[in-house]
Amino acid sequence: MNINPASPHGPRPAGSDQVETNRTAETRQPDPASTTAANQKREQIKADSADVSAEAKALAQGATERPKSTLSADRLKQIGERLADGHYDRPEVIDEVARRLAQESDFTNRG
Repeated sequence: MNINPASPHGPRPAGSDQVETNRTAETRQPDPASTTAANQKREQIKADSADVSAEAKALAQGATERPKSTLSADRLKQIGERLADGHYDRPEVIDEVARRLAQESDFTNRG
């Protein structure tokens, strides 16, 4: 094996490994005074926060509750079967749904 030292003075003498380890450890240790100052500054900075109104909380609570359907259980089952069969993906069904939606006053904001 051929070792090319990086230092122009040749390889390091035996036992210099411990010196290098100590030097590296000293370099990496933070100054206790600066660490304390940095921690105090960090504690002074406020964290993000949000205020949620009672109305928003009530809306969120209501969103988790499932609305009661006005459709019968049989009708809901029929709709589920049609969805599974692809009935509502047919072009003529899509056109009919779009036509009926366009006629709804809630949809067009006519009032």
